[in-house]
Amino acid sequence: MQKSPHLQLWQASLLGIVQGLTEFLPVSSTAHLNLINRICHWHRPGLVLDTSLHLGTLLATLVWTSQEQIQGDLLHFALVAKVAVATLPAGLAGLALDSYIDAHWRSPQVTAAMLMLGGALLWWVEQQALQARELDDLSWADALWIGLAQALALVPGLSRSGMTVGAGLARGFKRPAALRFSFLQSIPIVAASGGYKLWQWHRSRNPVEAAPLLIGSGTAALSGYLCLEGMLHLFRQRSLKGFALYRLLLGTALLFFNHRSSKKVTRLL
Repeated sequence: MQKSPHLQLWQASLLGIVQGLTEFLPVSSTAHLNLINRICHWHRPGLVLDTSLHLGTLLATLVWTSQEQIQGDLLHFALVAKVAVATLPAGLAGLALDSYIDAHWRSPQVTAAMLMLGGALLWWVEQQALQARELDDLSWADALWIGLAQALALVPGLSRSGMTVGAGLARGFKRPAALRFSFLQSIPIVAASGGYKLWQWHRSRNPVEAAPLLIGSGTAALSGYLCLEGMLHLFRQRSLKGFALYRLLLGTALLFFNHRSSKKVTRLL
């Protein structure tokens, strides 16, 4: 894939669809985009495209929360304050470690390893989870622990939703309650991250074409909204063990395609 100024519309559409479908599931959107890039022999999406994809899923979250019962949660000051507390660890870690993570932890090997580790953690959490608490039971300590889990998810492959929902289950919450809080705490962190990256792009003064960015953001928003529509029902009926197994398979696939790509490069040299 070319950089964002010359990005093909169908490529932006595909990346947007994948981003929207995987952002809210505990399977790591970063890993899926990485795998597609490996299979298709594309480069990583540029900064502006990556930002537009995440802002698309942010839009899906805002639209969905405005229509669901979760909108009432935003009216409770205490819960909003706890969302802020849960956002702080990831925000501070992102400011301190963003450049280091981008330079050293975005390899396919790290992503694959974190996929597998996260899958093992999800399986263990499902085995141990009591699932007895509702969102109204959320304490300040719960918010901090879930926030720390979100900070760990800065490492590619761990999955923000996977870590936060898993942490919620580990604290004894029912799946729908853990998922609702995960959605709520995604809003400020994704908005802040997107705004920061847009500011970085503005400072770089690199020209971009608007059409691919709008297509990528729009498809991410649409597919993300459709994914959100079915997730609460899915999480009421199904455990996370299927996602845990899927993560193990995806990590293996990512390692396989990376190994194949490396062998091809070696032969060319």
